Amino acid sequence: MIGCCSSVHAQSGVTLFGIADAGIEFSNNAGRNGDSLVRLVSGNQSGSRWGLRGMEDLGSGLKAVFLLESGFDTDTGNSGQGGRLFGRNAYAGLDSQYGSLLLGRQQTAMREFGNIYDPNAIADRYSILSIAPEFGARADNTVKYVGKFGKLTGQAFYSFQANGREGARSNDFGRNFGAVLN
Repeated sequence: MIGCCSSVHAQSGVTLFGIADAGIEFSNNAGRNGDSLVRLVSGNQSGSRWGLRGMEDLGSGLKAVFLLESGFDTDTGNSGQGGRLFGRNAYAGLDSQYGSLLLGRQQTAMREFGNIYDPNAIADRYSILSIAPEFGARADNTVKYVGKFGKLTGQAFYSFQANGREGARSNDFGRNFGAVLN
């Protein structure tokens, strides 16, 4: 009798990451009296955040992935995104050679487009994201597909949330969907 043993070594990992960004801002001719103003500004260049990113190799090129990302103000410690703990991104999904399928709170296609082509995309305070709010949106209850095909990258997403009410058959305004090709 001949026996054979094999083992599978799956790669997995969780990364704790963050950015703490604050700046000193000076303005002259501020207020009614035209006084000078010096103040601490949270998120001067990029929004301060902390998060957890993880991946578990499921074998055959398939990976489970997740991202939980929370914004905060460095000067007050308050949570960003309306006080939500994971208001920036909170999703889980699968990644393979055919692309990624992600479920949860994610950036909209307009925000992804802005991040690609806006030269100030890392600095929300000075980018198109601060001028046109639709470029800075995130959506809840979202299904997103992201695929890379040679030099072409594409993504499509749909949010099942319409004006705070969930339901795929709701015809309310406020539904989010979109696509980006680059």
